[in-house]
Amino acid sequence: MNTKLILILTLLLSSCVNSESSENPKQEIENLQENENNSIEGNNKIKNKQVVEDQDETSTAATIMLGTWYGEMNGKKLTIVINKVNGETLSGFNILGTNKRNLKGRFQIGTWDQPCSKAYDVTLNEPGDDKWDGVFTLKFVGYSNTIERGEGLECEGSYSGAEASGVWKANNGKLVHDFYLEKK
Repeated sequence: MNTKLILILTLLLSSCVNSESSENPKQEIENLQENENNSIEGNNKIKNKQVVEDQDETSTAATIMLGTWYGEMNGKKLTIVINKVNGETLSGFNILGTNKRNLKGRFQIGTWDQPCSKAYDVTLNEPGDDKWDGVFTLKFVGYSNTIERGEGLECEGSYSGAEASGVWKANNGKLVHDFYLEKK
């Protein structure tokens, strides 16, 4: 049976049961189609808004995380370079002493209890083809300028990367080291 015919018959039957139903089945069908179209448009607006928000978040994350970060781990100079942020992924490399390893990973929005700050929780994996490769689990934090307005503080300007800290753990589980980094 034709789908439209079934729909029309269903509407006719329901109009007999429900006195508030429309007297015109054709109008009822048009109303249903219009509601469906409005629903699709509403869903598209929500998706488009989410895309814009995701792009803004990626832009903020890139502003904070992209660049060169310096610190120390296990008595050796540690450098982490983040050279690409895309969606929820990032990549770069690290140098510990004279050992350079590529990094790839993912990030998500983190928490940080200071006004006008933005944090990202990150997991960066070394390739895994060396027995001492491992995983960096860290938090990147960026800050915006704060200004006093009325009864509170407001954030002004974009966020800039300022600090990162975390833990590196060898894939073989034999080593674990904490570290702190600053962006220069």
